[in-house]
Amino acid sequence: SAGAAEKQKIKPLLLVNFIENAFKHGVNANVGTSWVDIQLTADEKSIRFYIANSRPFTVDNKHSKVQTQGRGREEEYNGIGLENVRRRLELEYFEKHVLSIKQTDECYVVELTLLF
Repeated sequence: SAGAAEKQKIKPLLLVNFIENAFKHGVNANVGTSWVDIQLTADEKSIRFYIANSRPFTVDNKHSKVQTQGRGREEEYNGIGLENVRRRLELEYFEKHVLSIKQTDECYVVELTLLF
């Protein structure tokens, strides 16, 4: 029921790192051509957080858009910020969470489910 879902609570600032990364490494890299999609759904058993953002483009010598390769967001996903979030999830939601981080040629996708 909607009432039960409204009572679900998560630890403060748990999702901020993912949102900050989407804007810092996706949007700021290509203002005007980038996008972010954020979804948050809840029911009495879980909260599901989904965030996706476009991968940044660079301009090569021919002035055409080219996907960045090898650096940037991939490093952030392996960086201290994400490691802290993973550690926090293990401590506060041990065996009650599922975290998936994927990248395609066009975007990065993070999906987090917290189970209650």
